[in-house]
Formats: sequence, C-alpha cells, structure tokens
Amino acid sequence: TPLLGSYKPRKGDDVIGVVVDIKGTAGYLVDINLPTFAFLPAMLVHVPLKLGDIISAKVGDVMSGGEIVLSDPHKLMRGRLIDFEVKRIPRLIGKRRSMLETLMKGTHNKIFVGMNGYVYIVGKNIPMAIKLIKIIEKKAHTRGLTHYIEELIKKEGGNDE
Repeated sequence: TPLLGSYKPRKGDDVIGVVVDIKGTAGYLVDINLPTFAFLPAMLVHVPLKLGDIISAKVGDVMSGGEIVLSDPHKLMRGRLIDFEVKRIPRLIGKRRSMLETLMKGTHNKIFVGMNGYVYIVGKNIPMAIKLIKIIEKKAHTRGLTHYIEELIKKEGGNDE
C-alpha cells in the first residue's frame, strides 16, 4: 500500500471541504483537496453557506469530465481543520473505526475524517488530538499503532474516565 498519493474521488466518499465561491442561486464551489473545486447544488443546502464555511458531504457524482457534485452537506462549526496524507486515511480510521474511536474517546473530541485528506476536530482538547493525529500520520506503517496511541493518551491524561 502506498503511503503517499493524491485523492481520487469515488461516489459515496465522505469528504470535508471549504466553501470557496458562491454561484448565486445555483450553488457553491467547494475545495475538497483537488486541483478543481467540487460543486454543491444550492437546493441541497438547508442553511445558507458563506465563504470559508467548512462542510462535510458525500461525493454524489463524479462526471465523465472529472467534475464532482456533492450531496448530503452538513456545516461544521467551532473546530479546527487539518490536512492528513490521503493514502494514510485508512490507518487514521482503523479497523472497524478502532483508531478513530480511541482518539475521540481519549481526547474528548469529535473527529470528522474526509477520504480527501481533510480532518475536522471539534471538542475539549483539540491540540492533543492534532498531536496524536500527526503521530499516526508519521507512523502509519508501524504495527501496534493503536496500542501505542492508547498508551500516549494514558500518559498525557487525555482519558480521565
């Protein structure tokens, strides 16, 4: 499995994006970590979006010319957006979401992972979550990484249950 690469959108992918342009009543252009922007039809948006708003959405369609249409948008608020190497996203999520659940429980944060390499963190301890996510990105190829992260959380007192 390659550890570096670019995002190749597929219908149904969960993505995170930033609104970069408003196309009147037609919709929005959204940066989803590709050379071109994705389109979000206005009729799918329940609360008007502004430039810079961060959303989670699904890839609704990938057209033959490469255009991407998004669906099922949700505005994300009061959090922090970070980049993560696309090819390492499966390691951040883990088998049966084990790594992601460990991170969320241990740091008391909600973490949204886009298959496009954008990660959005909301909660009590965003700096700790970012630190652990960057460790996962760096050590994605190593065995026993979930256990290692669990030990770091205990050491740093992140999970006080």
